Amino acid sequence: APLALGMVPDPCTAFWDEPTRRVWCQSPKPEYTNAVARYAMPARFIPLVRPNVDLIVLPGNHAPTAAAWSFYKEVLGLQDSQAVWTSGGLYNMDDDMCSKTVEMLEMKMAEATQARWLLIPYCTTPNFLRWASPLVSKFDGRVTTFGETPDWMAKFGNKGLLHRKMKSLDTPCMIEQIDPTIAVPSGYVCETVEELLAARELMAGIEHVCIKPLGGAMGSGIVLKPSLQDLREYDFRNGPVNLEEFLTLDVDERGEALSPVLHYMGNQLVGDFVLDQIMVGCTYTGWSRTAASDEFQREATRAMRSFLAHSSPSGAGGVDFLSVGGKPLLTDINTGRFNGAHPCKLFYQAYAGPGEGFYAWKCTEAEMEAISDAGLTMRDIWDRMVEEGLGFIPSSGVKVGVFPTFALGGISFQFLAVASTAADSDLLVDRTKALIASMCCGAAMTATGLKASLSG
Repeated sequence: APLALGMVPDPCTAFWDEPTRRVWCQSPKPEYTNAVARYAMPARFIPLVRPNVDLIVLPGNHAPTAAAWSFYKEVLGLQDSQAVWTSGGLYNMDDDMCSKTVEMLEMKMAEATQARWLLIPYCTTPNFLRWASPLVSKFDGRVTTFGETPDWMAKFGNKGLLHRKMKSLDTPCMIEQIDPTIAVPSGYVCETVEELLAARELMAGIEHVCIKPLGGAMGSGIVLKPSLQDLREYDFRNGPVNLEEFLTLDVDERGEALSPVLHYMGNQLVGDFVLDQIMVGCTYTGWSRTAASDEFQREATRAMRSFLAHSSPSGAGGVDFLSVGGKPLLTDINTGRFNGAHPCKLFYQAYAGPGEGFYAWKCTEAEMEAISDAGLTMRDIWDRMVEEGLGFIPSSGVKVGVFPTFALGGISFQFLAVASTAADSDLLVDRTKALIASMCCGAAMTATGLKASLSG
């Protein structure tokens, strides 16, 4: 139900409440070290900014982000006044939110008299609260923040929920306490080399294991099939880890491992459907509608709902399953923060669904290199997509096509294909990839011809 003006809204209710205005302020964590992780967080939410309604905080002095804003501003009808730019002195925007930037944000929020605002960070950190809490106080109940409390994070905020700790083997892990029928791989939480080696002895009947940092994201820090020597030399640079059974996974018709995922916002599932992660090694490269059985999906959704009912989250998160013998095993839990699929799912829910066709993919490193070598921008690619009838235009009302949901030139491009059926979205993917390849090839041939003519 709509909230009364002046009322302090519950953050979960406020997100789905249409009149509430959103401020996307997705700062990366300080420990994120590569360019994609550092700049993906704020930029991937630009397509979710509603024209003349929401605001977004973006890192200043970063040319790819500025180009992405310019592109989406034109395509989605956004206004320059909807973006608030940091100085760009620090990639971590929460650290870079100086008094001048906060004052600019406050001024823009104050212009919408009586509006309710929801500040939406990547995750609720002390540095986010440093600049956000004063805004909450100043707006007399019209501003709240979306995310978890420190107490909630201490209880539910890392991947250690899945396994018992080596230092307290008699204490059930959190998942056991929530619902002992939720299946997880064999494993233990370890904080020292001695615990790693002891855990490996407890798992002596398991041929291969893997190491997963409790605070990891985007596949960072995962070690597959470590030897005993690897365990002895492990340095815990990413903090405590799960030592976990290495699983033999079911695959889909493409030969890709089935890795179904579910996502939530507060106590609600986003999209209420299961996706498969498209994996290359330990890193996801996209998502598609799951190929898992209906029974698998029901069991995975039941496990997800059990966790939500028990934990009552106030922010975003998601869980990963793997399919072994047709059964779901809960293998990763990413709570207290947004996951990579959230922007695509939320965009789909806002503009495209319902429908069975959903396929999101990132360009590979080789494809990004070819695009850069060809001198192509996302605007070049989008214009050709529209000419070829491939572009999904949110304002058109036509719910078929491909939309670029992430557009950081020289860093990463991502696209979402939507259609009424999975087969139709697959066809859109193939056509779009072929179009981009032909554009790269054509640009390379033009460059070669120009070089030949100049040398002649």
